[in-house]
Amino acid sequence: MLFTDTAISTVADLAAYESEVREVATITGLDLEVKLRLAQTEVGIELLAAGVPGVTPSGAAPPFRLEQVVVSDALRLWHVFHTLCIVYRDAYNRKVNDKYLLKANEYRALAKWAANLFFNIGVGLVFRPLAMPAVPAVGEVAGGTLPETQYFVRVAWSDGRGGESAPSAPLSCAVPAGCLLSVSVVGQAAPEFATGWFPYAGTTADSEQRQVSEALPLSSVWVEPASGLAAGLGVADGQQPDCFRQIARVVQRG
Repeated sequence: MLFTDTAISTVADLAAYESEVREVATITGLDLEVKLRLAQTEVGIELLAAGVPGVTPSGAAPPFRLEQVVVSDALRLWHVFHTLCIVYRDAYNRKVNDKYLLKANEYRALAKWAANLFFNIGVGLVFRPLAMPAVPAVGEVAGGTLPETQYFVRVAWSDGRGGESAPSAPLSCAVPAGCLLSVSVVGQAAPEFATGWFPYAGTTADSEQRQVSEALPLSSVWVEPASGLAAGLGVADGQQPDCFRQIARVVQRG
């Protein structure tokens, strides 16, 4: 997935590192989803600052855009630690509890460590970014003898060169007996480099599989075959980096 697709970490990710974070948020009246968004904005600003100007062994590198940045484990770790620092900093300011201050300082140091680790590994970049699509338009077409079925549907953009976006959020829909599922992306603004799209469908959550071997034209509508869904590739996590830009730096924060 790309940095600008959606939230790069979740409340569950925060709780994996700090089991009491939900309780602390309740006690102090903090909204963890808001803190996640704030932290992602701040991390994004630091990413942009780090990319201007860029220097590679072959000379100067042009600035990169946030929509080119591929989310890696190291980037997600930085975001989680920075979010936890913000949470405990704000919790301390509200309750003046030294325990919260110690936690804030601990996660500030961990965020610096994770940021330096991320930049030393390198910022993964794509040359032809494909943003995550919105949920598709779904419907039904009369035909076939399939029973009433509940479907879970996703779509992904293709650039025609092997690049594929992160999948859309899943959409659940019921198709009555004697009808076939139809899916389209008509009405969506396709990214600049998108030349086609892939439909994914399944009958249980998180079981969606690709329904075509080749990307469909942007204006086309996919209709389920009368035999039912096909077995295919599962949904992927989006584009992989075309290059890595290593940036030797020390994150200055507090």
